[in-house]
Amino acid sequence: MEKKLIRQIRKIEKTIQCGDTIDLMYEGESIANYEFVEWTIDSKTPEDWLRGCIFFEIKYRGRDINKVSLKFTRYE
Repeated sequence: MEKKLIRQIRKIEKTIQCGDTIDLMYEGESIANYEFVEWTIDSKTPEDWLRGCIFFEIKYRGRDINKVSLKFTRYE
């Protein structure tokens, strides 16, 4: 499941624009949020953000990774 999430986030990274958001969902509830503002040298990429979330929000807290999904919202 972790590899599937990484593949999804890599697809999102290719088209992400300012104002777009990604929510890490656990059993239908948002447990982490990434809002893209702009690319800078200090910016955390969506993939870096996801890897951190998987470690801290899923593994560290003992949550089931099979109940995790991503929700991408395009800024209108």
